Amino acid sequence: MQRTAVRVAALVTVMFSAWQGLTAQPPVRDATPDQISQMRAAYRQLTTYLPASGEIGFLMTTDNQTFNSANYYVAQYALAPRVVVLPIGSHVRFVITGVNAPPGIDRMPVLEGFELVGLRDMGVRVFRRATP
Repeated sequence: MQRTAVRVAALVTVMFSAWQGLTAQPPVRDATPDQISQMRAAYRQLTTYLPASGEIGFLMTTDNQTFNSANYYVAQYALAPRVVVLPIGSHVRFVITGVNAPPGIDRMPVLEGFELVGLRDMGVRVFRRATP
């Protein structure tokens, strides 16, 4: 029952993301279904680094809020039944970045106490809390 609810919520967020992509200002409008598929595949590669369930923090990687939102919704869909959350709380053990994260992102203050454990396609990264 809970899995069904998570899947329905993920589907709704992906549909909302697609709607935003269709109504957004360029360059976000230039995102093709193939690019969304590539993003989803990149996020799915992260599952080997993540627990099977629970909350995963999400770190925005651009100044474009519409693009960040699309990344967030695609990550939620790709990583279900895990719950991708904003903001990153003190209880979160793992954090992922959006696609095309800049190389110096690991020096952001919000990632203090985290260590890089995975870097996959499209620059998505996984960080694990190094301290309990």
